[in-house]
Amino acid sequence: MLYDVAIIGAGVAGLAAGQVLQRANKKFVMIDKGKSPGGRLATRRIGGAIFDHGAQFFHARDSRFVEVVQSWLDRGFIREWNLGEPDSAESAVPSQGYIGQPSMNGFAKHLAADLPSEVFRLAQKVVRLTQNGSGETFWHVECESGDPILSRTLLLTAPLPQAANLLRNTAIGEDAMALANQVTFQSCLTLLILLEPTLIETIFHGHSYRRFGGDVLSWGADNYAKGVSPFVGAVTLQASPDFSRVYYNSSDEEVANSILEAAGISHKILMAKENWQLKKWRYAIPEKTLPQQFADFGKSSRILLAGDAFGHGNIEGAWLSGHECACALVDKI
Repeated sequence: MLYDVAIIGAGVAGLAAGQVLQRANKKFVMIDKGKSPGGRLATRRIGGAIFDHGAQFFHARDSRFVEVVQSWLDRGFIREWNLGEPDSAESAVPSQGYIGQPSMNGFAKHLAADLPSEVFRLAQKVVRLTQNGSGETFWHVECESGDPILSRTLLLTAPLPQAANLLRNTAIGEDAMALANQVTFQSCLTLLILLEPTLIETIFHGHSYRRFGGDVLSWGADNYAKGVSPFVGAVTLQASPDFSRVYYNSSDEEVANSILEAAGISHKILMAKENWQLKKWRYAIPEKTLPQQFADFGKSSRILLAGDAFGHGNIEGAWLSGHECACALVDKI
């Protein structure tokens, strides 16, 4: 089958774009190396405990996003969450946010359920993109599985450095790399750990979320208090960007011990390896983004880029990027 659009990346931007294309009755496919859609709308289990280990919440400021967020609230995809009071009067982080129902990845699955299941090609890593040189222009998308996908247009919503790397041997390779070089991402190391319930008060002081702001630890979330985990003690702790950059390739044990020490917890509890995991996000938080909402490399290339590297650099920005990119694309195909 020849698709109108192949979306590479099934995160927030990819899902937003897919919904626009679906409403426009376009033939499209969505490819992602992950086992489920959502990208950083990620949730993991350790035993019976459940942990949100990517984005913990999001806000809505743009009127276009406010409208769609209200529809998600009405449908039960998300709910409001009180983060607690900001750390100071100067804090730029609102105390009220939105979280997925029943988890952040559960929210992603709600969004994916609005699309036909057959559009998804999950657990498929794209390894090569080539464009035919004669007749009708279309793209060959080659995955590790070996099954080629043919599409007239490519919409890449994967992290911009990864997208640019896939495009390096195409006609717009240099332009894509130049664009990616204007963006910087913070890496993040995230500890998921099942703690004794008596330790929760030590970390959170009666709240479900805490911003630490130290050299080692950025924030922590109590997944039980959030309503994500049925087990008390399921905690997500995210290291600071600076610590994550320096210790990204260190052992899991060294990183986990440092994070726990910063949270005021003895590292001895790491003796039970089955109670914790360390997640590494190479491209976690866009630190410097592009001002435009997406990139279109023109009719001859039939390549567009969208995602959280454009605009606000958060969940809202990723959704707006994918949505606006797909709206512009619908008028051209």
